[in-house]
Amino acid sequence: MNAFFAALGIALVAEIGDKSMLLAAALGTRYPARLVLLALVIEASLVMAIAVVVGSVAEELLPSAVT
Repeated sequence: MNAFFAALGIALVAEIGDKSMLLAAALGTRYPARLVLLALVIEASLVMAIAVVVGSVAEELLPSAVT
């Protein structure tokens, strides 16, 4: 479980500046900065958590020669 949270944290930090920057710039003109940043962190956390779960399931389902 520690590896899950480590991977989630690293991916979250790496992905925040990716596609979300354009969204943050657009939403930042209409809403308070704290609200926009909170929404982006929640969104990125959910996306990364889903990616980690899908990756874990794929690792279990695929033969060891593939992984």
